Amino acid sequence: MASRLIIILALYLCYKGIKYLIFSNKSPKKRAQNDSIDSMVECKECGLYVPGNEALKKKIGEETHYFCSDECHKKYTERV
Repeated sequence: MASRLIIILALYLCYKGIKYLIFSNKSPKKRAQNDSIDSMVECKECGLYVPGNEALKKKIGEETHYFCSDECHKKYTERV
């Protein structure tokens, strides 16, 4: 009876250890996603600030420009 309890306890501790290792690896990724949400970029055409992860990122020549929508990107490229 005591040996069964020891085996059950060992399995439980292994389960908790594996669960900790799996979920602890995902935490930095979630933190990185939250950091990118906090960075705001300005639309080159209309000046609206949008989250960096939602903005359209276009490289025009040597520079990288951010746009809030396809419409603003089209207006900008027509103007330039």
